[in-house]
Amino acid sequence: MPVAYWTPLQWSLSRMRDMLFRPFDFVKWLAMGFTAWLAQLGEGGINLNLPDFDHGAGGKQTEAVLRGLIDFYHQHQFAVLSLAAMLVVFCVVFVLALTWINSRGRFMFLDNVVHNRAEVVRPWTAWRAQGNSLFGWQLLFGLVVLVSVIAMVVTVVLAVVPLARSGPASGPALPFVLLMLGVALVPFFLLLIYVALFLVDFVIPIMFGNRCGVLAAWRTFLQLFSRYPGAFLLYGLFCFFLWFVVVAGLLLLFCLTCCCAAILAIIPYLGSVFLLPLFVVYRLFSLAFLRQFGPEFDLLPSESPPPCPPPPAPVASA
Repeated sequence: MPVAYWTPLQWSLSRMRDMLFRPFDFVKWLAMGFTAWLAQLGEGGINLNLPDFDHGAGGKQTEAVLRGLIDFYHQHQFAVLSLAAMLVVFCVVFVLALTWINSRGRFMFLDNVVHNRAEVVRPWTAWRAQGNSLFGWQLLFGLVVLVSVIAMVVTVVLAVVPLARSGPASGPALPFVLLMLGVALVPFFLLLIYVALFLVDFVIPIMFGNRCGVLAAWRTFLQLFSRYPGAFLLYGLFCFFLWFVVVAGLLLLFCLTCCCAAILAIIPYLGSVFLLPLFVVYRLFSLAFLRQFGPEFDLLPSESPPPCPPPPAPVASA
């Protein structure tokens, strides 16, 4: 069957304009933006700019600081380990809480987009079962990814350290091993990207439409994927192209506004309200793409016909 990409995108843009700008309702933006913010929780990254330690003029000072930290650790070892354990527990609980809220928020935002409304309390309660099912799957999947990454790191260390210790005797073996390990990691990370993409764009809508758990939704999607693998793989490439265009457009907007728009975009919650049209278009695009594969995958309400014009008023007789 022919699968369209531009047509669902054009429909999504038109639908977004009707939802958010015809008419413009600031209160609706705030409520829908809040659910979009919940749906994006835990997805941002943190960039750390670490100082560059060298052995130049500041080398002695750096060495003295490190010695002081080591001495402090030996003198207060129990307190340092206790504080570190508390910090680890806090980070784990914080990440779990964000993932749990994010899992429920995805269904809240999807509910608002599908039905063109801006509710918070009702969808939070209505999608409890599906949100908890998604949370459990994301938790298990995250553990599997973490174990896989640790195993790969250990493999790299076991392969590279002996070659590095051999020094010049290793010859070109060390760069070759590193290159092969890098090539081997590419399919792994591509698989992770596609799993995350399919989960958000298709599995969650199937859970929404069928009121089912995440495993049943994955089975339904994988059956569909086995029939049209090329269409869904090309969908991922098309989404990457859209991401590139959006990022380029946002960078241009940030430059034209002297970074004022960038400051607004990075503020929690307000950034989701500011970027709400992008979130709505992307959510609608995945739904419009999915509906091409049959009525059982159509979550979008049918377009209501335009209202009939009122009958002409009777002409008063003279």
